[in-house]
Amino acid sequence: MKIRLLFIYLLLLTSVSCNNSEDIIKDDPVIDDPIVDDKNPELTITGFSEIIETDTKISITIVDDSAVETKLLLNNEELATSTAKQFDLDINPYGLPIGQTNFIIVSKDAMGNEKSETFSVEIKHLLIEYEYSLQELSDKTHWLFFNNLDGTEIKSILIKTGAQKVYTDKIILEDKIYTSKAAYRSMAPRDIKYLEISTFKTNLGGKRIASIESTPQEYKHSLKLKINDVPYKSSPSYFVGGHGYVANSYSGNESYTNITIKHNADRPIYVRNSFLDLEPNLIGKKENYHYLSISPDVGNTSMEVELDQFLPAEENIRIDFPQHDPGSIFFHRNGFKNEENYMKFEGHNIYDVNEPVETSLDFIDMPIISGLNLYQTSFGYKKNDITYTSLAKDGLLNIEMPNWTADVYGSNSTIQLNANNSDVDYYILSLSRILDVVNGNEYSSKAFFWNYNIPEEEDNKTTIVPRLSLPNLINESIDIPFFNSTSELKMTEGVTAIDYTKFNSYDETLEWIFFNINIPNINDKDYRLITFPKP
Repeated sequence: MKIRLLFIYLLLLTSVSCNNSEDIIKDDPVIDDPIVDDKNPELTITGFSEIIETDTKISITIVDDSAVETKLLLNNEELATSTAKQFDLDINPYGLPIGQTNFIIVSKDAMGNEKSETFSVEIKHLLIEYEYSLQELSDKTHWLFFNNLDGTEIKSILIKTGAQKVYTDKIILEDKIYTSKAAYRSMAPRDIKYLEISTFKTNLGGKRIASIESTPQEYKHSLKLKINDVPYKSSPSYFVGGHGYVANSYSGNESYTNITIKHNADRPIYVRNSFLDLEPNLIGKKENYHYLSISPDVGNTSMEVELDQFLPAEENIRIDFPQHDPGSIFFHRNGFKNEENYMKFEGHNIYDVNEPVETSLDFIDMPIISGLNLYQTSFGYKKNDITYTSLAKDGLLNIEMPNWTADVYGSNSTIQLNANNSDVDYYILSLSRILDVVNGNEYSSKAFFWNYNIPEEEDNKTTIVPRLSLPNLINESIDIPFFNSTSELKMTEGVTAIDYTKFNSYDETLEWIFFNINIPNINDKDYRLITFPKP
């Protein structure tokens, strides 16, 4: 009995000992099953539409826990690859065949998970979207035609009114083209015909909007103004002109001058002496300027004034002219009541000067007169046969000619412009051909003008432009041999360089001068312009 108890005790002791031993022995590590990432990337894609007809931006965002690679496929052909999780792609349809096609975007992560989306798209090549008003197209036939940068014709069309889109099925590899607008007019009963073309370097797929149709000025009232002690002359001694009024006719005798004024009786009428009545040495001097402001009542059809009622300018701004070619200065000044009138160009023509031949003016006194608080002045002169013109408000006039340089060379196939002027927005080269025929009482005239608007190439002093041919559509429509050949067009003058204060580049200027958008207010149309002599 003692042996059995002892045996049981030993078993219990052994059991406790084993349990204590297990408490101090470290367990073997437990290895979890590997995590399996079988979740596909999440794709968010914006920018696709049923039709892609101009350069289009596609935005792609991928959400995934691992690295990804995303591809853009066109009919299973890889076009682009990115490892970014957010990026944009630009799709240029002009290098792709037109018609229905499939774009596939495939994103694959590091674990091999893949997500794709397919977009069925029609590819088209939009050259331009345009709209012209009926007023813009009146009295003439108008066309648009388009050329590659090497001069190859892409398409030509007759311009229609309303909103239109122009497409081509041709592949275009450049990002710009030449867009030309042609206008033809034939005037009867005299045989007068002319064709004018303007060519611009434009982006593909631009949009041109119609001009706002203007209403011709209609004058409701008439006033006969009699100025005593001013003999009537064939060249009027006094001038009347401004927004809402105009001199309609002149008459009189050796004792007085009559001016018939058409007006709307809604603003003062300014009458001032003309430079045509002055001796050359008196032109431009403040002592020889005087004006009169009248406000006729409605129904008042006549008014008589004396010469001593005219007043000198209350103030003057002296403009000293640099050395220039004699007889070349021209000067025009408008005055405005306030900023609102200025913005609407509702002003008054208060001063004109044309320097007489073989005369050289040293300075001009610009008048400031009662009732007008803002002024805009245009002027110009020649120096060494280079013509300089500028337009600006008082205080912003640039009298000194800029030191720009430009040379142009032409052949039957190209125009080469050598220039490097950072201020200049663009250049204009004008070609022309004119044929006048007089046969007794019969007269005929044909004129062909072609203006190339040329941007200065960045970081390049030489710009080469192809001389374009007239499309068959225009030749066949006009059907006059004189207009068929462009090789006989010659430079009208040298190249013209233009700098607008508001704009900093050709593309900005083009939005205004061709696409009719971003139109500057009147106070933003300040410019400097130089025309170089013909080579």
